[in-house]
Amino acid sequence: MLLIFTLSAANSDIYLASRSVWALAKDGQAPSIMKRTNKRGVPIPAVILSSVFIVLGFMNATKSAATVFGYFVSLVTVFGALNWIAVLVSYLSMIRAMKVQNIPRSVMPYRNILLPWGAWIALFITILVILFSGYSAFIPHFQVDKFMTSYIGIPVYIINILWWKWAKKTKRVKPEEMDLVTGRRS
Repeated sequence: MLLIFTLSAANSDIYLASRSVWALAKDGQAPSIMKRTNKRGVPIPAVILSSVFIVLGFMNATKSAATVFGYFVSLVTVFGALNWIAVLVSYLSMIRAMKVQNIPRSVMPYRNILLPWGAWIALFITILVILFSGYSAFIPHFQVDKFMTSYIGIPVYIINILWWKWAKKTKRVKPEEMDLVTGRRS
């Protein structure tokens, strides 16, 4: 069961990472080679780049390597949760824009009865997961290395967002100005 879980998680993570890299390349925020796809739409260069990080798993051969691997796992977990926060905030912003622009949820190709409250609950739980992911850094005594690997992703993530806003001079889009029509399925 553990092997199935591990393979499933790895498959999911490679899928998410490769599609994120592909989307960044499509928006001009990553090398253009990463937006190449095969005839079935699979972004092969992005999948290869994402899969390269699996090699880090082989570092787990010694105790010190296992410690480093644990640091990587902790960092990836925090960054994955931060990405989910970005997805949830984007979704909630879209729902707010739909409301302001008088677009009913019935036009959505997929509707979930738990939404939008489910998104708020998921956002709250994800924030809790991030906040409590490093609890072991405080027990039985404070450990700087565990604290850093558990929480360093938060300032790095925020600095990246602020840097992008500053470098590209982007502004937050107001709900009434969001383009909710272009590319929408009929």
